[in-house]
Amino acid sequence: LLRGLIPNFPNRGFSSLELINMLHIVLNNSNSYLILALDEIDFIFNDKELDLFFQNLSMESYGNQFFLERRISLIFITRNKDFLLLIDPNNKFGIINNIIKFEKYTNSEIKEILFSKSNESFREGVIPVSTLNFISNISEIIGDLRFALELLWRSGKNADVDQAKTIELHHAKNALKSILFLQLEGDFELNEIEKKFLACLSNNSEIYEKSNLLNIKLAKNIFYRQ
Repeated sequence: LLRGLIPNFPNRGFSSLELINMLHIVLNNSNSYLILALDEIDFIFNDKELDLFFQNLSMESYGNQFFLERRISLIFITRNKDFLLLIDPNNKFGIINNIIKFEKYTNSEIKEILFSKSNESFREGVIPVSTLNFISNISEIIGDLRFALELLWRSGKNADVDQAKTIELHHAKNALKSILFLQLEGDFELNEIEKKFLACLSNNSEIYEKSNLLNIKLAKNIFYRQ
């Protein structure tokens, strides 16, 4: 941030508290305001150095005269509903004031985004509506747009391999299998067991390891227990 505000600002030699004070001074002197949005904040809080940075920022909210002028506003974004448990209770009050919860994407929202992305990525007529509907129906269960885009991309790559002119249902089916190792039945519809299995995946974050790879054995154990 400071390098963006001060040309040739050194990236070493200062503590996080010193950096915060300098940032406040720069913003105050230039009569500027900072809105800092940080995505996947729960991963950042697993970093001890960055965690210390936000602890100092929280403490600054009580004692720094520049902060009292509201020069800095923070927006934290996370998909982890237990994120608040990661924050030291002593710091929570200083940095968490308002929480906005967004629901999972609906089928129509996923479909709208997929249509938009497919128009940007593919030639007209390359991907039939039936294939897009299939991808959106599967992705709605997961509730994750990244999953939908990954499924769309892999479906296109499968069509490339086949040198096909259109992305058919079997390309999307094989893409799903490569992501979740889930074999669908011939009619390309999910049976009740498969729907429940996908729901189990989306509701149990522990089956994903730090590398974001799916632990199939653990997933099945959790599924059958439930």
